[in-house]
Amino acid sequence: MPTLAEIEAEKIYVLGNHDNILDKALLSQEKEYYPLGKSNLKIVEDVYPSDKKFLPIGNQNYLFVHGHQFDKHFTNTGKLSNILPWLRKVSNALTNYVPLLFGISIVSAIINKLISNDKILVLGKPEIVVLLFFLTFPKLYMTFGRRFWSWFSGVKYKNHETIDNFTKWWKLFIGNNKVPENLNVVYGHTHFLNYIPKKKTDAKMYQFYMDKLRDRKIPVETRPAIVNISAWMKDLTKKEPKYKNVMVASFLYIDDKGFEFFGWDWYEKRIFHIPKEVIIIRRETKKGVIPDDMAKKLAEIGWPKKLIEKWKKSAEL
Repeated sequence: MPTLAEIEAEKIYVLGNHDNILDKALLSQEKEYYPLGKSNLKIVEDVYPSDKKFLPIGNQNYLFVHGHQFDKHFTNTGKLSNILPWLRKVSNALTNYVPLLFGISIVSAIINKLISNDKILVLGKPEIVVLLFFLTFPKLYMTFGRRFWSWFSGVKYKNHETIDNFTKWWKLFIGNNKVPENLNVVYGHTHFLNYIPKKKTDAKMYQFYMDKLRDRKIPVETRPAIVNISAWMKDLTKKEPKYKNVMVASFLYIDDKGFEFFGWDWYEKRIFHIPKEVIIIRRETKKGVIPDDMAKKLAEIGWPKKLIEKWKKSAEL
């Protein structure tokens, strides 16, 4: 499989909450593109297209958003959320020797307290202990902080909560601007797949979406279809099993005929199709369990066996 640099295509990178350290890579209008292999990479901020004109492909229109804009952990903390990428950067830059030195400095400080002569251990000096603590903190936070928070608060991203926050953002984003027909807002950030078509359905999530639009006095005709691509990671929960395997390694394919969800099989090194109706049925079914007949059809179109078994059990797995 070719790398991103080897693909000759238009490459656009939408910055997200993990990427504020790349803000300086935003290029000026005089030099808009960054060289990356056979074609260039364009880095844009927040949304694409950034001029609110949307991207027409075939008879559909698209808007691409990272998705942290609908996350209360970022919307409620404002600029404070920008600290996290820097903590991650410092944590990755420092080796495990720094926490080790901090531990030694604590022991040295205790020894210095116990001895009464003028000879003291340098690592036990208060200023050294404080310095090593601040250097160790990013590593401690990235190693234990997220896990503790996930254990304490449960799964970070919740389907209904995301849709609720999306409508808040959508009202501010569109303002009085005209919204084109057949608009799809595509975003990631969350740990699940979701699809809410613009066309009226009896799905509970669709009804929830409509209710939130009306609650915020947003004209329902301006509503876009919601296309949520899952993140490529695991989530941690206090429930069993301890590590929650969510839907990972998915992407969206778009052409003139529309769009489809696909997943990546890490074991067989191949892609597999994720039908939209499967996403909706699993979301709407009690406990997220797909029926046996659907599981059989998914096996026929090349779904990984382990993923089918997971979707037959519960959305909690």
